[in-house]
Amino acid sequence: MSGRNGPFWRWPDEERERLLEQISDVLALPMAILALIWVIVVVVDLAGIVPPALVPFVYDVDIGIWLFFLAEFVLEVIIAPHKLDYLRSHWLTALSVLLPFLAVLRILRAVVALRSLTLARAVLGANRATRGAAQVLGRGRFQYVALIAVIVVLIGAASVSFFERTNPQSELASFPEALWWAASLITTINTSSDPLTVEGRAIGWIMRVIALSIFGYLTGVIASFLVGGDIAAAEQAAASEERARLAEGLAGIQAQLDELQARLDRLLPPE
Repeated sequence: MSGRNGPFWRWPDEERERLLEQISDVLALPMAILALIWVIVVVVDLAGIVPPALVPFVYDVDIGIWLFFLAEFVLEVIIAPHKLDYLRSHWLTALSVLLPFLAVLRILRAVVALRSLTLARAVLGANRATRGAAQVLGRGRFQYVALIAVIVVLIGAASVSFFERTNPQSELASFPEALWWAASLITTINTSSDPLTVEGRAIGWIMRVIALSIFGYLTGVIASFLVGGDIAAAEQAAASEERARLAEGLAGIQAQLDELQARLDRLLPPE
């Protein structure tokens, strides 16, 4: 029997959890679209490729999208019956709506000590966009992984060019050069150019980790598609191969546990 009588804050915890899930499902698509638009805003802003006449417009779009994210987060916190548990499980979301508040204060961007806010904003923006893509496309599908690669390349290139502009010796100060570097990096191909700033090197390390995680899957699916001509079958083949590796690893762990148990049985006297 439903307990939805009176204001929602008086509902049983189960009903509030169900309401929270329903709201999340309803907002999934529009928030995913906004997150992808936000990636474009962050990229053009950090890359410095916005014509001066459009800078106020981009700034307003940035603020507007952030306000939507903030409203969604506040609404879900209010509805959540166990707020501390919700915040612990959504701490990245909390950061993604709090840090942009500082990042959009233009005066702070001139402070060297707060350069890390720009880096965090870029990383959290990419994270929010990838989560939105997962909700719309589904995790593990080729389209989802390919979209992650595109987001990482764009955010990585824009962020690196933003930080490297402060170093006159850097070869990645321009967005086109940084874009070529990021595209090469995500395909696990090293280039002769490397970031010189601390933030740029941090971005490069993150991108290398992501490249190792996703590029093998992409190449496997594309190769299977070219040979077999069926993208769905290619995805299934890649997923089956991944499950086989996981099963093999679990079997090895189980064998080690069995061996350890046998040794304990030999060492410990029977009760």
